[in-house]
Amino acid sequence: MYVGLVSILTNIKCKQIISKCKGIASNAIGTSKVESGAFRLNFTLKKMTDLYIDLEWFFNQELFLVGYAYSITNHGQLYDESLNIDNIIRMLQPVDGYIYFYGPDIEMLEKSTGLDIRNNFKCVNLLKVFRDIMPGMDSYKLAYFEEMFEIKRSQRQYKSNIFKLSEDWNNPYKKQHVLKYNMEDVINLVRLKREIFGLYGIGEVYLEGVRW
Repeated sequence: MYVGLVSILTNIKCKQIISKCKGIASNAIGTSKVESGAFRLNFTLKKMTDLYIDLEWFFNQELFLVGYAYSITNHGQLYDESLNIDNIIRMLQPVDGYIYFYGPDIEMLEKSTGLDIRNNFKCVNLLKVFRDIMPGMDSYKLAYFEEMFEIKRSQRQYKSNIFKLSEDWNNPYKKQHVLKYNMEDVINLVRLKREIFGLYGIGEVYLEGVRW
């Protein structure tokens, strides 16, 4: 099964050959023509698909929840019966951009699945990026940046007691709170990345040198 899995992941990473138009847009697909002596360029930029993930696990490092998002409006969660290797591969398949996470989540996902994600995808630990571009902050917790950039959330109780999160997961009356908290974590990660990268002008050149 692992050989087939490597093949799938390899195919995911194959890049399309994109035509160049006089060096103006190396990632552009389109045509050009001259009208009334003026040069006119019609092109469509290829939009890359990024993935943001936030994982939850028990004290014994058993994974129980994967929150993921491709954008603020396109997101989902894997847990219980849906948390399996097939769905994790499906989650990864659209990605031809970067995988963003905060802390040890990629390492935990690799450990739980046996997938070699970091050698098949461009992975960026936003915790290390934030520490690099914003040295000397009072805190590097996501909650601190959420407050700084006035990003709202409805579930806050686990920010002060993260150990209660796994406890509530096993409580059928409180499980929805954990799901809501995790979903807000991953969506807010999308928002924070956009805000901070825009503020500091972080782009492809920087990311190519700091993948973790």
